[in-house]
Amino acid sequence: MKKIYVLIAMLLVTSVTFAQMFQVGTSSSRKFNHEIATMKTPTDTTGFSANYYPQFAAGGQCVTYSDNSGGYVYGVNGNAFGAVAQGYTMTTPANIQVEGVIAWFCGKKSISNDATSKLTFSIFNKPDSIPTTQIGTVTADMLFSACDTNFLAFNCVNFASPIQVNAVDFSVVCSFANIKTDTIGFLSDQDGEGYGFTALKYQTTWMTYKKAYGGLLTNISIFAVVGPFAGIADNYFFEGSKMTFNQNPTRDNLSVSYAVEKDSKVSFQLLSMNGKVVFTQDEGYKTTGNVYTINKNISGLAAGTYLGSLECNGHRLIKKVVVE
Repeated sequence: MKKIYVLIAMLLVTSVTFAQMFQVGTSSSRKFNHEIATMKTPTDTTGFSANYYPQFAAGGQCVTYSDNSGGYVYGVNGNAFGAVAQGYTMTTPANIQVEGVIAWFCGKKSISNDATSKLTFSIFNKPDSIPTTQIGTVTADMLFSACDTNFLAFNCVNFASPIQVNAVDFSVVCSFANIKTDTIGFLSDQDGEGYGFTALKYQTTWMTYKKAYGGLLTNISIFAVVGPFAGIADNYFFEGSKMTFNQNPTRDNLSVSYAVEKDSKVSFQLLSMNGKVVFTQDEGYKTTGNVYTINKNISGLAAGTYLGSLECNGHRLIKKVVVE
């Protein structure tokens, strides 16, 4: 990932109606310094997806879409929305493990003052962009009180055991069934930058935002933490990059090897499991066909599990690393 700077703030207004009962009101957007993604050609089927789906904020713009009662499109408005999902698409079936989730929240509004209020994450399959069946039975909870809504704050949650995904498509689903009367949302990219892989659950029905809002086509800030997948020795990439921790567990020195599928700017971040940035390293512009290595002295770092995140072309490859 990259060191992120807030460059400007602006307001924009959207007026889209959902079944004549939900109005998207004033929304706000902020930019950060990530590179505009380079799209692959439709015939290029190497890697995780044909077009690096889903790109988040390809133009470097994050948006919050709010409704006129104070809730958020990517959250809860009374009892209307029970869940939201961000989909991932692969060109060919692959066996991967999803170990956790990272999310960027916004619009937190506590009403219930209930200490048990929580969000619940799970993994679903995703034919035709709509989540249908949960994969496995493992879920992960995040207490509403612990959700950090500072701009681009990393919120991390782990599954008790990795979820094995053997499918072309899958979705990371966030259920709001247990956040009581509280409200929270997700940062989005701008309308038109998405590919219809974001879905919401209205009562018992899943639908894409494109279908629900007739043009609101975005991605949301839910990123999967993957297991031993897309390593340097593999002949495929995860959304344009692959990465290996050369010693895992490690001690004193963090050594990371990586490669990019297309020429792009690259940055790496090490996060604690509570989402705090330990360090950021800007790798500059890197070219395809090469293997690069990051070596970092971490002798002063406390023992524990961390998240290493490689960011290129607007995508994130996130893996766990253990420091002894």
